[in-house]
Amino acid sequence: MSSGRGAISGLMFLLFIQGCVYSPPIRGTHYGAPGRLKAGRLELSGASGMVISDGTNAVDEPRLFYGGPGLALALNDWLQLEAGGELSQLGGSFKGKDVKVKENFWAQGYLGARFTARWAGRYASSAADLELGFGLGAGGRDASEENEPGWDEHFTFGAYAGAGVGIDVSWFSVFVRARLQESKAYAVPATLWGSGVLGLQARMFDKVSLHAAIGLAGYRNSDEWAHGGIFEIGLAIDMQILDVPDRSSP
Repeated sequence: MSSGRGAISGLMFLLFIQGCVYSPPIRGTHYGAPGRLKAGRLELSGASGMVISDGTNAVDEPRLFYGGPGLALALNDWLQLEAGGELSQLGGSFKGKDVKVKENFWAQGYLGARFTARWAGRYASSAADLELGFGLGAGGRDASEENEPGWDEHFTFGAYAGAGVGIDVSWFSVFVRARLQESKAYAVPATLWGSGVLGLQARMFDKVSLHAAIGLAGYRNSDEWAHGGIFEIGLAIDMQILDVPDRSSP
């Protein structure tokens, strides 16, 4: 983890979250491989992530965990609608002692759309997608204020945009994703978030998808910037609910 206000070590991640200024991200976790949801199918999913610190005491310090449920419906093979929510929580230990204060730092809900293009090959297939959405909730931090409101008093809104590319070989997929989002919390500066991940996905029983991804995420606003590593896992189950034509592109 590094910050525009200098190197952070020891309790660096605790300071990153509790001692800094930011409006929270609208959508923290990333979707799995592009093109996994086919026309007419409804997907129920859940994903969780954590920030990976790169300090000298990385194994023994508090971590930020984030994630939540998601719902997606593929109206056809190139357009799906999405909705979901996310919570975050700081937990873990520092120097062998449990962190006593464990509280949510944001709670967000979002609505979005995903546009997908697919290409079939002889031995493998590939897909790319574009995601757009907006959300609102509560959260944010401004440690520079002596009488700062609680996280649940910071009304938050914002929007996100991202893209992904993946290659599928039978039941196995490799993908990369990137996302930009901007959020604004009450009494906190507008914050620009950026993230990118490299992931692997396994597709089982033609209805279950399990993925894991690792990458980088960070933020910047008028007061400061910071970034660090992230690790995420996700599980999705989908089912056919609509009888619609199966088309690969608009």
